[in-house]
Amino acid sequence: MVLFVLALALATLPLVSPLDQAGDKFLLSAHMLQHVLIGDAAPALALVVLRGPLLFFVLPAPILRVLGHRRRLRGTLAFLLRPPVSLALWALVIGAWHVPAAYTGFSPLSDLVAWSPCSRLPSRSAASC
Repeated sequence: MVLFVLALALATLPLVSPLDQAGDKFLLSAHMLQHVLIGDAAPALALVVLRGPLLFFVLPAPILRVLGHRRRLRGTLAFLLRPPVSLALWALVIGAWHVPAAYTGFSPLSDLVAWSPCSRLPSRSAASC
């Protein structure tokens, strides 16, 4: 239970603590720390915690019924939830995320973003546009 609360804290505190103000206004490193805590540390810890009995309290009953009756799906999920496999998939997703063509070249909004007035004004934030 302590690890579950810690996972929730790692996902929440970067958004409600002084780290959020520092990341928004002053330090790029603080902003990147927020990304690491929210996108990497909290989900990894939640995966470790939710592998056990807590998983049955998180998933809705209809999903549990489907998982319980489908042997192949259960086997696939059991394989994907193994720590080495999960770590390899996580590393693959992080690596793919850092290939610029993966998220800019194929976006239907990429041309729209390139021509937006906000993209030409470095002093304005996206929220003020």
